[in-house]
Amino acid sequence: MDIKKTLVVVAQAFHEKMSALSALRQESIGEKIPLVTAKILGQCALLLNDEAREKLSPVGTQDIDIQFEGGIERDILKADFIKAGLLVDHDSQYIWIVPGATFDTIFETEFVKVEVVHPLFNLTSKAIKAPEKNRELIRKALIEYGIELLSLIKQHGGDVKKFK
Repeated sequence: MDIKKTLVVVAQAFHEKMSALSALRQESIGEKIPLVTAKILGQCALLLNDEAREKLSPVGTQDIDIQFEGGIERDILKADFIKAGLLVDHDSQYIWIVPGATFDTIFETEFVKVEVVHPLFNLTSKAIKAPEKNRELIRKALIEYGIELLSLIKQHGGDVKKFK
């Protein structure tokens, strides 16, 4: 399964659904449907980033970490991803995102935005919140990303000694 393609196809179908609903909502109560954002995190985010995939050769994952933002419609998008065969991790909302993290947008319309956390911020989160589980990955990432990753880990309270 091509995860990126699936994300985009589902997001496009969601946009079309929300476009029709928004028109009805606009007519009846004078409000549009708010933007729903799906933030791809964790291992899948590394796999979706060409540079990280090339530099780090991350192992695949069976599930996908997605944090959803927006109105109640976010539950519809989550259900649509699941119906499309994506195993959405229900604990994704608990993943810590580094303050100031940047994201790369892979799909965006008036009603839906799908974005992937930048590898440096993703790796920083992994280094701080799950250092034991990600030791080898972070060691390799420190070689590839150097001082930039090292600084982010230190800035956010991580212990880089765990990766020596």
